[in-house]
Amino acid sequence: MKLYSAVVSVPFGEWDWFSFEKLAERFRDWQVLQALKVQIAKERTELADLPDYILKDIGVSAGDAWLESQRSIDDLPAYRIKRALRDADRAR
Repeated sequence: MKLYSAVVSVPFGEWDWFSFEKLAERFRDWQVLQALKVQIAKERTELADLPDYILKDIGVSAGDAWLESQRSIDDLPAYRIKRALRDADRAR
């Protein structure tokens, strides 16, 4: 029996505690956060690659830019997470 056949044959509709809608919503939120991680990692790399005179114009030292670029990909600002999830909800 193929996996698809096995999944389709399970009577999920009879399970009160299981909701495809909630599962789909969590998956969409996960996708939004993964895209946000990639975007922020790209922004951090681009910041570190800026020349010193541009960093000076925006008020960031080269050391601070380098430190920002070394942050973990999972270290996301809370306000960016909230905004990304809110914007994703509006787009639905």
